[in-house]
Amino acid sequence: MALVKREGWKLRTRRTPGRIETAKQTIARLKGLLQSRVASLEGRIGELGAAAEDATTEREIRATNMLVRTLEKVLDLERKDSSERNRARKQRRVVDDARREELARKLEALHGGRNYS
Repeated sequence: MALVKREGWKLRTRRTPGRIETAKQTIARLKGLLQSRVASLEGRIGELGAAAEDATTEREIRATNMLVRTLEKVLDLERKDSSERNRARKQRRVVDDARREELARKLEALHGGRNYS
Protein backbone atom coordinates (compact mmCIF):
# COMPACT_ATOMS: atom_id res chain seq x y z
CA MET A 1 0.00 0.00 0.00
CA ALA A 2 2.94 2.32 0.67
CA LEU A 3 4.08 1.93 -2.94
CA VAL A 4 0.61 2.83 -4.12
CA LYS A 5 0.55 6.00 -2.05
CA ARG A 6 4.14 6.93 -2.86
CA GLU A 7 3.61 6.60 -6.61
CA GLY A 8 0.25 8.36 -6.45
CA TRP A 9 -1.86 5.55 -7.83
CA LYS A 10 -5.56 6.21 -7.86
CA LEU A 11 -7.75 3.58 -6.31
CA ARG A 12 -10.77 2.40 -8.18
CA THR A 13 -13.98 4.06 -7.25
CA ARG A 14 -16.89 1.90 -6.28
CA ARG A 15 -18.99 0.98 -9.22
CA THR A 16 -22.46 2.31 -9.06
CA PRO A 17 -25.02 -0.20 -10.16
CA GLY A 18 -25.68 0.59 -13.79
CA ARG A 19 -28.83 0.23 -15.73
CA ILE A 20 -29.49 -3.10 -17.32
CA GLU A 21 -29.04 -2.80 -21.04
CA THR A 22 -31.94 -3.93 -23.20
CA ALA A 23 -31.44 -6.20 -26.17
CA LYS A 24 -32.17 -3.29 -28.52
CA GLN A 25 -29.52 -1.15 -26.82
CA THR A 26 -26.97 -3.97 -26.98
CA ILE A 27 -27.71 -4.56 -30.66
CA ALA A 28 -27.43 -0.84 -31.45
CA ARG A 29 -24.14 -0.61 -29.55
CA LEU A 30 -22.71 -3.66 -31.34
CA LYS A 31 -23.83 -2.34 -34.73
CA GLY A 32 -22.09 0.96 -34.02
CA LEU A 33 -18.96 -0.93 -33.05
CA LEU A 34 -19.13 -2.96 -36.25
CA GLN A 35 -19.55 0.14 -38.38
CA SER A 36 -16.53 1.82 -36.82
CA ARG A 37 -14.41 -1.33 -37.15
CA VAL A 38 -15.37 -1.79 -40.81
CA ALA A 39 -14.58 1.88 -41.53
CA SER A 40 -11.22 1.46 -39.80
CA LEU A 41 -10.43 -1.67 -41.81
CA GLU A 42 -11.41 0.04 -45.05
CA GLY A 43 -9.09 2.94 -44.21
CA ARG A 44 -6.17 0.65 -43.45
CA ILE A 45 -6.72 -1.39 -46.60
CA GLY A 46 -6.79 1.84 -48.62
CA GLU A 47 -3.50 2.93 -47.05
CA LEU A 48 -1.81 -0.41 -47.65
CA GLY A 49 -2.76 -0.68 -51.28
CA ALA A 50 -0.89 -3.31 -53.26
CA ALA A 51 2.22 -3.22 -51.07
CA ALA A 52 0.64 -5.16 -48.22
CA GLU A 53 2.94 -7.27 -46.12
CA ASP A 54 2.02 -10.85 -45.34
CA ALA A 55 1.84 -10.19 -41.60
CA THR A 56 -0.35 -7.14 -42.09
CA THR A 57 -2.59 -9.03 -44.48
CA GLU A 58 -2.89 -11.88 -41.98
CA ARG A 59 -3.87 -9.44 -39.23
CA GLU A 60 -6.46 -7.84 -41.48
CA ILE A 61 -7.91 -11.24 -42.35
CA ARG A 62 -8.15 -12.15 -38.66
CA ALA A 63 -9.76 -8.81 -37.85
CA THR A 64 -12.24 -9.28 -40.69
CA ASN A 65 -13.08 -12.79 -39.49
CA MET A 66 -13.67 -11.44 -36.01
CA LEU A 67 -15.99 -8.79 -37.46
CA VAL A 68 -17.92 -11.46 -39.33
CA ARG A 69 -18.37 -13.50 -36.15
CA THR A 70 -19.48 -10.40 -34.27
CA LEU A 71 -21.96 -9.57 -37.02
CA GLU A 72 -23.33 -13.11 -36.84
CA LYS A 73 -23.83 -12.70 -33.10
CA VAL A 74 -25.55 -9.35 -33.58
CA LEU A 75 -27.89 -10.82 -36.19
CA ASP A 76 -28.62 -13.76 -33.89
CA LEU A 77 -29.42 -11.34 -31.06
CA GLU A 78 -31.75 -9.42 -33.37
CA ARG A 79 -33.56 -12.61 -34.37
CA LYS A 80 -33.95 -13.70 -30.76
CA ASP A 81 -35.14 -10.25 -29.68
CA SER A 82 -37.64 -10.09 -32.53
CA SER A 83 -38.88 -13.60 -31.76
CA GLU A 84 -39.27 -12.75 -28.08
CA ARG A 85 -41.20 -9.56 -28.85
CA ASN A 86 -43.50 -11.44 -31.26
CA ARG A 87 -44.13 -14.14 -28.66
CA ALA A 88 -44.97 -11.52 -26.03
CA ARG A 89 -47.28 -9.71 -28.46
CA LYS A 90 -49.15 -12.95 -29.25
CA GLN A 91 -49.46 -13.73 -25.55
CA ARG A 92 -50.95 -10.28 -24.89
CA ARG A 93 -53.46 -10.85 -27.71
CA VAL A 94 -54.53 -14.17 -26.19
CA VAL A 95 -55.01 -12.55 -22.78
CA ASP A 96 -56.91 -9.62 -24.32
CA ASP A 97 -59.18 -11.99 -26.27
CA ALA A 98 -59.87 -14.02 -23.13
CA ARG A 99 -60.76 -10.85 -21.20
CA ARG A 100 -63.11 -9.71 -23.98
CA GLU A 101 -64.85 -13.10 -24.02
CA GLU A 102 -65.20 -13.06 -20.24
CA LEU A 103 -66.64 -9.55 -20.34
CA ALA A 104 -69.09 -10.60 -23.09
CA ARG A 105 -70.25 -13.57 -20.95
CA LYS A 106 -70.75 -11.32 -17.92
CA LEU A 107 -72.72 -8.80 -19.98
CA GLU A 108 -74.90 -11.58 -21.37
CA ALA A 109 -75.47 -12.92 -17.85
CA LEU A 110 -76.40 -9.44 -16.62
CA HIS A 111 -78.65 -8.94 -19.60
CA GLY A 112 -80.32 -12.22 -18.67
CA GLY A 113 -82.16 -12.63 -21.90
CA ARG A 114 -84.13 -9.41 -21.44
CA ASN A 115 -85.12 -7.66 -24.62
CA TYR A 116 -84.94 -3.85 -24.43
CA SER A 117 -86.12 -3.13 -27.97
